[in-house]
Amino acid sequence: MKRRVVWRGGPRYDFSQVPTKKKGASGTSTSTTSQGEGRCRNTDHVANRDQEMGTLEPNVRPDVADMPDFAVLSSIPLGNITSYVSQLRQHSAVTMCDPHATVFVLPDFHEDQSKLMVNKYHFVQRCAKAINATCQWVYCCSCSKREQELMQSLSTRIVDGASGILDNYCIHIKATEHIVDDFDRQNDIAPSIDDGDHNYTIPSCFAEETAPAAHQADVFKVFGDGMYCIKSGIDSSRTNSYGIVHCSKNMACLTCEHGVHSCSHVSDLKKLLEDDNNLCDITLQELNDLIQTANKVSSSVSRTVCLSSETINFNVIPGQYTNSPGYNPHQFCHDNTITFTSDEKVCPNCTSDLEVGDEDGEMTLPLFTRSFMFSSKVYYKTCPTCNSSVHFDGKKEAILNMGTFLVSHEVLRDYMYHFLQTGMTLFGYHQTLCKHLRDAGFLDFHTRLTYNKFRQAWYSFLKLLDINYDSGFQCPECGPEPKVVICDGTALSFRRELLPWDHMSQQDVAAKGEVQNSGSSYQERVFVKTARGRQLLLEFLNDGLTPPAMDELLKNVPLSLATLLKKPIPEYLKPFLTILAQKSPICGVLHPSEKLHDFISNISNGVGVSDSIENMTYLQHQIPALFEVMKQTEGCCVPEDLRPLLQDLLVVAESPFASKQPVSDHLSSEADGMEELSFFPALPRVRDRGKYLADGKKGASGKVCRKSSGGHPSLLPGLFLLHCEHGINYGFEVMLRHESPNTPFTVMRTRFQNVPDTVIYDNSCNLHNYCLNRDPLLFKNTWFLVDRLHWKNHKGCSVGYRLSSYPQYDSINSQAVEQCNSTLKKLKGQLSYMTPTNFMGQAKLFLWYKNQTIADKICS
Repeated sequence: MKRRVVWRGGPRYDFSQVPTKKKGASGTSTSTTSQGEGRCRNTDHVANRDQEMGTLEPNVRPDVADMPDFAVLSSIPLGNITSYVSQLRQHSAVTMCDPHATVFVLPDFHEDQSKLMVNKYHFVQRCAKAINATCQWVYCCSCSKREQELMQSLSTRIVDGASGILDNYCIHIKATEHIVDDFDRQNDIAPSIDDGDHNYTIPSCFAEETAPAAHQADVFKVFGDGMYCIKSGIDSSRTNSYGIVHCSKNMACLTCEHGVHSCSHVSDLKKLLEDDNNLCDITLQELNDLIQTANKVSSSVSRTVCLSSETINFNVIPGQYTNSPGYNPHQFCHDNTITFTSDEKVCPNCTSDLEVGDEDGEMTLPLFTRSFMFSSKVYYKTCPTCNSSVHFDGKKEAILNMGTFLVSHEVLRDYMYHFLQTGMTLFGYHQTLCKHLRDAGFLDFHTRLTYNKFRQAWYSFLKLLDINYDSGFQCPECGPEPKVVICDGTALSFRRELLPWDHMSQQDVAAKGEVQNSGSSYQERVFVKTARGRQLLLEFLNDGLTPPAMDELLKNVPLSLATLLKKPIPEYLKPFLTILAQKSPICGVLHPSEKLHDFISNISNGVGVSDSIENMTYLQHQIPALFEVMKQTEGCCVPEDLRPLLQDLLVVAESPFASKQPVSDHLSSEADGMEELSFFPALPRVRDRGKYLADGKKGASGKVCRKSSGGHPSLLPGLFLLHCEHGINYGFEVMLRHESPNTPFTVMRTRFQNVPDTVIYDNSCNLHNYCLNRDPLLFKNTWFLVDRLHWKNHKGCSVGYRLSSYPQYDSINSQAVEQCNSTLKKLKGQLSYMTPTNFMGQAKLFLWYKNQTIADKICS
């Protein structure tokens, strides 16, 4: 007969396949164990446990109403273990997690207060072990990771030392053992070891439990409000496959020690909820309803609403507010009360005329300034046509009307300037303001204008600031599309848990979409095609080669280079030949263009170089490595032995762009989910990123330049910023993943109608390859250069990427982004814990103000 058991709303399991006890000839029970293992439990161990537990009264039901924090207090003076078991039974607080009846979860127990703890849970696991020819359950608990690891590493058959484990069980195991023992007797479940099981390293029960199954995640309710257990993908430690997740407005894992809002348990649970097909599951449907209800309750909480609606100028005209109560309220104070009335003549809702002086309502509100706190009477009007209230705006008086209080603009401007100049935090300024007002005699100021009210007033003020961001994020010299861009990432972002789920999922879907476009191949753009040939060439130029190695080298390089290598190589030519021994594309040294093609063709045919200022200047600006060769070459022409090599190099430099089809410039109407986290006001989207065959390939192996990306465990990787050569910021984007060449590639392809002529980036070597792999034609005329600060880290890159080699870029400040990053660092403490909306608002304001400072210098 099948036995079905449900505990605490947990999963239903069929125990018909679980090992059962068999009746012997004498009527006693024996377990289905291997030969020589007759008894199913150690009777002495059971006796000691029962003696320690004492006698339980099954009918004793403590009154648990009105218990705080969902805790269940014990109402009878029993021992800790007895009280623990009694409360677990009382509230069915033990949940079985697997169909094998080997994993259980239960709330922790506060021994001093004698109550169950709903903010901490433990998993108790058991497996069958053969101890002294006796098959019995051996338990381990997640409260001790070390003992849990020890248990899971033991052989199926234990020869000695078992008493050290069995006699030192924790309170969670003892309570679980007592409850589960009754459950085993009721369902005829006994420990057993298969005769064919010879896995002495990983126990059979644990091995079966940790084997990856087709069903990767199970969710079920456990004891406690909003508490759910999820079985996620199995990790390498085999200890954290199960986790307890508290679900309300935000999810938090109570099992993992780090990344509680982004661990595998939370991530897997979010993925299940995102799939509409899973919502037919009753548990997931209840969980989804719980989260939606929590969000509705959170959004319905009453908040202070700003009644001011007119825009506020960023710059104040001198003397504009000299006679304003918002700046000098003591001039207008009578009996410590100031009166404000709405001067609206037309209803903003229906545009009906309003009678002057016809006020219908009155509110008494506090007015907060930098030095005073006053009581004020605020009158509002009612529109006779639409019956809507027309409130006092306060712009002319330099006052912000927050509905329940008034704040002078001078307070908010004072914080704004402190923030822009020094990066002062909102909380720090509020604390300082409270100290000043306390010194002025307003002892209750901190309770009247709380930090929460001040924060709401600031963000309302920020939204009303009349700032033209479109022109503020554009260089007066470079225009809407700069020809030279300097880009980099900075570790300034907000908490990962605040990111809406759909942002991450949308990017994942896009990355897994159908691929269509193919770029150039690696073999097309390097001169020496084999890694062995490049290695031998590098050894030859540094230390020389043995005759057999030299013969191998000549077979692995093109004929034009092999012919040159057979002769003595002058020292001044070796740096140029070293470029051919590197993995960098040749088009990063010889930047293809019609003019370059004609120039190389001419000098390869014997046209003089060093006798022409124009030719030498062109060579110095276009191919600095070849310019260094010509400086030390006798005569005015390129050496004859080098001419065939230059012609071959030109062919390789142009090959990544030959016979390539352009990628579609289509712009879809659907947003990509990143618009809220991207801000490029002067660079709107002009085309889609596109889908490429290279997106589905893994990165090349071998020694290449890599940009290490450390990061905060709970914060997003940071911001990606784009600047022009004058240091004006053109916008930024929140990076959802660690910085990679995909970030600048996506920005330039989607937001530039004509991509920049020059890209200065600390990872330009990899960015160049990334672009060539996807859309080489779009970036054919773009130079990729490494800034001066980071070039020292590029040991194996071609000198064609070195910014300092090109004299036309000597006046460019390649550290513009790094300098901007240094100023942004002082904001990290406050911006990192803002909501995405507030984060974007503060970052826009700060960068806009910095741009204004630079633009003023350029214009002057």
